[in-house]
Amino acid sequence: MEYKYFQFASPFNSRREITTIDDVDNKYWDESRDMDTGRSWQFYDDSLLHYVKYNNGSPSGYPGKSDSPIIPIDIDNTSTSNLIDVLSKVGDILGDLEDVCLYYSGKKGYHIEIPSSLFALNPSENIPERMKRMVAQFDIGADLSLYKQSQLWRMNNSLNVGGGYYKTRIAIEDIIAGINLEEIQYLAKKPHSHSFELFEPPYAKERDWLVDIWEQTECPDNSKLKVSGGVNEGYRNENAYDTALGLKTQQIPKVIAYEIIEAQNEKNNPPEPNLKELLKSVDSAYDGEYFKKFPINPVLQHLKEDAYWNELNDRRKVVYIQMLMDANVREHIWKGERIRRNQFVFGKYSTPERWEIKPDTLRTIMDKFEKDGIISRRVISRGKKNIFTIVTLLSFDVYTHNNTHTFNKENE
Repeated sequence: MEYKYFQFASPFNSRREITTIDDVDNKYWDESRDMDTGRSWQFYDDSLLHYVKYNNGSPSGYPGKSDSPIIPIDIDNTSTSNLIDVLSKVGDILGDLEDVCLYYSGKKGYHIEIPSSLFALNPSENIPERMKRMVAQFDIGADLSLYKQSQLWRMNNSLNVGGGYYKTRIAIEDIIAGINLEEIQYLAKKPHSHSFELFEPPYAKERDWLVDIWEQTECPDNSKLKVSGGVNEGYRNENAYDTALGLKTQQIPKVIAYEIIEAQNEKNNPPEPNLKELLKSVDSAYDGEYFKKFPINPVLQHLKEDAYWNELNDRRKVVYIQMLMDANVREHIWKGERIRRNQFVFGKYSTPERWEIKPDTLRTIMDKFEKDGIISRRVISRGKKNIFTIVTLLSFDVYTHNNTHTFNKENE
């Protein structure tokens, strides 16, 4: 698959367009160069086009894989002496700065682009999450808010309206030689060419130590779609349609639905020899007006027969449900800490406010749940200050939807 599509917006808060490197200058340069103009630093294959078609023309929430030809780094500090320190650290990590591109953002700081081929980066569903972990480890003062799904990256040679200057490429040698901010801004008074200069960076051979750094950012994804069991002859089309309808309802792209139905067919007894017939069922589901009605969130289904939950008072039931809904189905990194499956971050003040429960009341309820063996808690501290608590659900697996609870002995 070719990851050539990216999201484009001019100005930033306008409707996202889907375009390519080959088309962006011809379509948008004349009207967009003097506006805050950005594109997603992530690139996508044509699955994004199918998703947009069935998502009211919007790429928002796209769940598929993405790629990036660069590791983008945003330094929100205009000091050139600070920039020299940053470049020195980056050079130490990479081995040299030969393949690195540097830009003045037009206002608050500088943009650094590192070829991702140095790290042997491959398409995946969680590239922003992994990139955030890696750049955080660089310890260079980068703005980590950049590493979100579909986050925009300012286009080269476009105007930073708030700063009054254009995003401009700068020679790293000039920075090291002592060029100052005023001289940089003089260069940034106008675009240096009539183009966004969006080119795929030249291939840079991977470096073993950088590949190791990238591989260490990987977290297992526990939220993969499962392929349901097969059915007997006579029910294959009906099952394919029902499965596709459920996938459509969950906003899964049609191309992924095709793959799931094909894998599902291998479990049919016997498999449908004419796969095109099954894929027509997918088309019928996605092209139609109907959506699947799910009776109840499976995370909550077990509560009907859960003796412990049914004995709780209303306030404790609310907290229990909030915990189920907040718990991770796959791992994430939060402020340098790995938050695993069935865990969530609990803030002393932020969580009570979000759950709309008084802090003292919530603390008492959480103490009870811990005493009963429903949860465990680990406080994360920095120096002498408690930052947040990682809460682990011991009573239920939010991914498999299975009870795992056994009472503490004192409560048997």
